[in-house]
Amino acid sequence: MSKKKTQSNLLDHSAAKVLLLRTYIRNYLSVVSNTSNTYVQDINIFDLFCGPGIYPGQKKGSPIVLLEEIKEIIYIQKAQKRNVKQIHCHFNDMNPAKVTTLLTEITQRGFPKTPNLTITTGSNNYSSVLNTVVPVTKKPKSKTFVFIDPFSYKEIKMTDIQELLNSGQSEVLIWLPFNHIYRIKYNSKTENINPFLNQIYTFEELQSIAATVEKVWDFAEEVKQKLQSIVGDKYFVDSFNIKKDKTTLYCMFFFTPHIKGFQKMLEAKWKIDEQHGEGWHFLDSKIKHNLFNSPEIKSQFWVNKLKKYLEDFLRQKDRTNSELFIHILRLGFLPKHAGSILKEWRKSGKISVYLADGNTTKSGLYLNYKCYKNSPNKVTFKIK
Repeated sequence: MSKKKTQSNLLDHSAAKVLLLRTYIRNYLSVVSNTSNTYVQDINIFDLFCGPGIYPGQKKGSPIVLLEEIKEIIYIQKAQKRNVKQIHCHFNDMNPAKVTTLLTEITQRGFPKTPNLTITTGSNNYSSVLNTVVPVTKKPKSKTFVFIDPFSYKEIKMTDIQELLNSGQSEVLIWLPFNHIYRIKYNSKTENINPFLNQIYTFEELQSIAATVEKVWDFAEEVKQKLQSIVGDKYFVDSFNIKKDKTTLYCMFFFTPHIKGFQKMLEAKWKIDEQHGEGWHFLDSKIKHNLFNSPEIKSQFWVNKLKKYLEDFLRQKDRTNSELFIHILRLGFLPKHAGSILKEWRKSGKISVYLADGNTTKSGLYLNYKCYKNSPNKVTFKIK
């Protein structure tokens, strides 16, 4: 089902989407902007279905949010007398009137006129603009972030996502109206399934899922795991679920070849949903607990789940800090969540942590990106 082109209000669930985008791009820019020019000189940001940029009540859409964060990082870099990267933004929308409105907003808001920032716009269809994005992702010493908020999920092709990722220098964030995709599951008795599902499931696989998965939230998790298997272990895939109302779920799927980028997205998710790092629920705007449980119940739920995941992983064999770091992130948790559990286990004697020389240590767990990169075998975890 297509997103209504006549929509003029930024609804609460869309505001949640924009908040996730803002939180992530802030983290993304802070990391990439501080990367040595030896490795990164240009940052490319594409918003392929950008909209008008502003909505009634002065609610900000994705282009304005992106430019505000870019403005902030340029200010910070200059204040710290650092070399400011070249940042290139391209905003595209198939509706020329929306692009005209966006250009007016950009001008009126006085975004920095600096050689370090270029802003271009277009009114091309998805396939055409994608053909211009892919070559950019392959440019040396550059990083690319692509935001895709389509009018119709039927336009999205897995081959497009894979092509955007192939250079190893880009991240992709896609917004999908998941309840409409989910409804097709119930029609899986026929082979007339929608193009998006047809790309990732065989007809037989979809029938099996239809027989076993009853909730749209669980179906979204199934799809995330399937997408991960399609792109392979050298990429990271995650999702952020946004419950618009009792019957409508949207999902934002994030793809990256970089474990650090993946960690930054997880940090953005947990900042928005502090109880589970999973998503936004329509009741969040009315009451103070996330999703569908009280904070106490929700917190206990994820702690118990993470404990089980960690124990199962450690019982398979002894694990290095780098192996455990990757596993924690792929589970959708942050090192600090696992750290509190592992410290408790070490104190009780359930696990031992060994240094490379074979001696046990009672100090750090070394579950961070720096150790993952520079000291991947700093310690080994052994469960008793």
